Amino acid sequence: ETFSGYSEIEGILQTLLHKNPEDTDLLKLLIGVYLEQREWEKSKNLLEEYLRKGKKQPELLFYLGLTLEYKGQIEEALKIYREIPSDTTWYLEAQKRSFEILKKMNLKEAEDFLNNLKRENLNEKGFFLFLAHAYEDIDLCEEGIKISQEGLKNFPEDPELTLALASNYACLEDYESVLSLVEPLFKKYPNDAYILNFLGYTLVELERDLDRAEQLLLKANQLKPNDPYIEDSLGWLYFKKEDLDKALFYLEKAYQNAKRDEPVIWDHLAEVLYKKGQIEKACELYKKAFEKTLHKRERQNLERKLKKCP
Repeated sequence: ETFSGYSEIEGILQTLLHKNPEDTDLLKLLIGVYLEQREWEKSKNLLEEYLRKGKKQPELLFYLGLTLEYKGQIEEALKIYREIPSDTTWYLEAQKRSFEILKKMNLKEAEDFLNNLKRENLNEKGFFLFLAHAYEDIDLCEEGIKISQEGLKNFPEDPELTLALASNYACLEDYESVLSLVEPLFKKYPNDAYILNFLGYTLVELERDLDRAEQLLLKANQLKPNDPYIEDSLGWLYFKKEDLDKALFYLEKAYQNAKRDEPVIWDHLAEVLYKKGQIEKACELYKKAFEKTLHKRERQNLERKLKKCP
């Protein structure tokens, strides 16, 4: 039934676009429908047709890159992303996609890509944020710290850059530095679920003031229900409080709600299962987390845990 509905929408949009070929909003709507329906070939043909007509719009190039990426034509997608001019808003989006591709293919290439981008000296806040998180993603957290600090010189006290810096300190397990950054943010934004979660989780990792951490995390969970990261923090809190049933409740929810690979959530859930005597299930999760994590410290921790497995 959805499909007949889709054909109808496609027909209407094609007719309208035929009458108004200059209307890029209509074009984007139709491309959106194709991507939603996984009609990669139709999306590719339509975009190429427009680009051939000389409409070298960065946005259309970006969507062509995305289409090729979804089609599995990775090298072609990277080539298109490289064609997007650096003085347009779509440039940063293209860099993000390129990095995601390279990260899966080859970490050294992903690192070289970030280093080259850094040399371009782009002073937008979005670039500092992207680079800070990207370096953290591939376990180059010292570099992530430098980038965040550089960004904060340009955009003093920016909450997103402050959290990016905190996140890179967390990656190095330097939770005292995290606390010194997140506590002042919490005073400014006491109802921000992300900041509440960050502060609560930091206290849990420091095993300090767990009752306060519980209040912060329960409030974050009220503000943003079904967020896997908040559920993970709550689960980890209850693990530290030795309330294994509550820990299991929240960590199983986090596991189900996570939209992508989350080795930290898997590791936390495994810890609870192991303590509850479900050794086999726990060991499967440790192994899965070990295979997917890029971070040295987490890998060493998981390696140690795998030694307890039969």
